[in-house]
This record gives sequence, structure tokens and C-alpha cells, in this order.
Amino acid sequence: SPFQVAKSSVDGYAGGALSSLTFDEAGRLMAQYSNGQTLVGGQLVMATFGSQNGLAPASQNVFTESFASGPPTLGTAGTGPFGAVRGSALEQSNIDMASELVNLMIQQRNYQANSQSIRAADALLTTAIQMSR
Repeated sequence: SPFQVAKSSVDGYAGGALSSLTFDEAGRLMAQYSNGQTLVGGQLVMATFGSQNGLAPASQNVFTESFASGPPTLGTAGTGPFGAVRGSALEQSNIDMASELVNLMIQQRNYQANSQSIRAADALLTTAIQMSR
């Protein structure tokens, strides 16, 4: 006989699109879908060192392991010496406002000195042109 569907039932979720990604306090990457389903997409691994002052600077805010720092101890958020993860939170600025203000003043002084030298060169050129007439 020809194929026929005898019984139709749903045993799962309808198709859904990824709607958002967030981290929970344990450092798990939570993926929310438009069909209401939430799945764990990954786990954030944290590291601590025996001597954080011994880390070797690699760039302005990146550090690497060194002999002085010792090997890393790995773990997950909320366990042992590791704190909780605060997803969707803003970190405070790590800029030294005093040094940035001093740098701004230096740049302004340099700009003013350059504009004065351009004015002086312009006046000298104007005088030279007038003398040649």
C-alpha cells in the first residue's frame, strides 16, 4: 500500500534562531533561542598565578606567564580562589586621568608653538614679497 502518516506527535522544540548570548555567574556561555530554549555553549576557564607581580607584560594590558609568576592554576568561576563572572557589566576605566590631562596640555602647547611658527613664517614671507616689489 502507499505510504501514510498514521500518527503525528512533537517530542522537542520548534526550530529557533539564536537571539542572545550571555555569561552566567559560573562563567558558562548561555545561548538563548527564539523558541524559548536555553543551551550551554561553553565554559569560561580562569587562571591565577602564585605571584601575579611576576607576570611578564606583553602589551599595555596583556601579561604572560614567566618563571617568576609560576605556572597557572586553572579553574572555573565561583570555585576555589576564583570569583564570580559579572556578565553585561561595565568595567571601570583603567586610564590615569592625571597623566592624560598632562599629555593633553603638552599637545596643546605643541600645537600653539607650531601655529606661532607658521605665523612667523607667513610674516617673513609677506615681508620678503613686499621687499621684492
